[in-house]
Amino acid sequence: MKTVYKYPVVPGRFRVEMPKDAQVLSIAVQEGRAFIWALVETTKAMEARDFRAVATGEQLPMHEWMRFIGTIQFDHMTLDGSGKTKVLVFHVFEVTE
Repeated sequence: MKTVYKYPVVPGRFRVEMPKDAQVLSIAVQEGRAFIWALVETTKAMEARDFRAVATGEQLPMHEWMRFIGTIQFDHMTLDGSGKTKVLVFHVFEVTE
């Protein structure tokens, strides 16, 4: 059965287990956390897929082949406990090596 599932996004390189041939639909922030939504066939075997989330201005590894998925923006994030807030922007790629 085809279903839309969501998978959490974290900074840096990360791996997601999803059914084979899942189609990434979008990336967005929900309740302060980033997620990838994918159309999956729930009867298919699972496979590992690698992604990378990089901040604006961060260098990308030159040895990885990547396909752009989307950009997410976190408004008013506090990173250091100081109470000062920032807008953080991450760009998410699927690593296709």
